Amino acid sequence: MPSLGLPIYGQPPRPGQEPRWRSLAEAAGTADPAAGQYPDGDQPAPDAFGRRSFMQLLGASAALAGLAGCKPPREKVVSYVRKEAGVTPSLPGYYASALSSGGHAVGVVVETHEGRPTKVEGNRDQASSLGAAGLHQLASILDLYDPGRLFGVRRGGRPLVWSTFLQEAAALAAGLEKDGGARLRVLAEPTSSPALADQRARLLARFPAARIVAWDPLGEEAAREGARLAFGRPLEPAYALEAADVILSLDADFLATEGDHLRHARAFASRRTQASMNRLYQAEASYTVTGGVADHRLRMQARAVLPFARAVAWSLAEDHGVRALAGLGAQPAAGQGRASAAV
Repeated sequence: MPSLGLPIYGQPPRPGQEPRWRSLAEAAGTADPAAGQYPDGDQPAPDAFGRRSFMQLLGASAALAGLAGCKPPREKVVSYVRKEAGVTPSLPGYYASALSSGGHAVGVVVETHEGRPTKVEGNRDQASSLGAAGLHQLASILDLYDPGRLFGVRRGGRPLVWSTFLQEAAALAAGLEKDGGARLRVLAEPTSSPALADQRARLLARFPAARIVAWDPLGEEAAREGARLAFGRPLEPAYALEAADVILSLDADFLATEGDHLRHARAFASRRTQASMNRLYQAEASYTVTGGVADHRLRMQARAVLPFARAVAWSLAEDHGVRALAGLGAQPAAGQGRASAAV
């Protein structure tokens, strides 16, 4: 390919063309020719790892990653002998379903093509989503195509056919009935599914001494324990944010990750109008979505959130007559004025 004659540094100039320069000192002829490519004292990379070799390695790794990760799975494609009812190739089908997020059910509408889910959106007729879908709901479609997903029952890491599992489960159940299931423990994730609640009830009816424990590493046990201390039993709070003029959030991300955050976000946004603007105060240790939306974000250490909350309760009881908070409040420490304690 003939040279295009582009003004590239390092190429010899054409006849009658001025030599190319890289700096004003080089153009004036005052640059040190011994400085080479790095006039400021920077040392070049070793010969074995220069810019050219780095780009070669980068391109090779990208090509290998594309070959390994973008290879479509092998499968046999067989045309319909008898078309399934309600299934038309290339036309999507929609199904209403629910996804669990921290024990909270989120109503969704799943788009499918030939029976395969391809898109998840919120269900407008479901109270917890109101037509919205969070990032976890949108990404849940990838779990169905995860190559590491379990297919069937396993015991000790080895696959177990369904008939063998039923036989062993029946034999195990017969042995547990002798003591009412006192040696039976079930660990599950929190859920609000009526079907799973019915299965738990049937299991405890057969094995009354068994225990079923629901655990989530990012659960809300602390909030439930606070509700138990306040109301005598663990409860899930139902916030009416659309009726709140001032909102104080204490190290909680109720707009993105906690509870019915989709419903909370919709209710909170309904009051962000010029006619009746609400105010959000966020006291937190790490940055959250709720803190980014807040009108006033108070950054503090995690250990300071509880004293701050007690100082707010004290100020509301003393300065604003909310006597119900008097038992929860504590006077701010010396050097902390009322303005910093009250929100």
